[in-house]
Amino acid sequence: LKDYPAPDCAKPGDKPVMTKEARQVVQAGGGLAFTTGTRDVKTYNEQVAAYNAALAAYTHCMDAYVDNAQADMGAIRDKVNQAVAAGKVP
Repeated sequence: LKDYPAPDCAKPGDKPVMTKEARQVVQAGGGLAFTTGTRDVKTYNEQVAAYNAALAAYTHCMDAYVDNAQADMGAIRDKVNQAVAAGKVP
């Protein structure tokens, strides 16, 4: 199998990770303060969409690779069976 070509499919990379909240202390006056924080959901969603697209392309590429490999195995099996039927051992 080391002579059989490896797939040239591009892996999608690491899964996106939601960033932690960017906490910020806001002074409200009168000695009061409160902490706010938001997550960058828009950027995360864009990263997830890009990752999902890359994963779909990778899956499609690997499916095609496996289909081609199975076709190659079938062709080899047919040649071996024909050689055996003709009395020629490969």
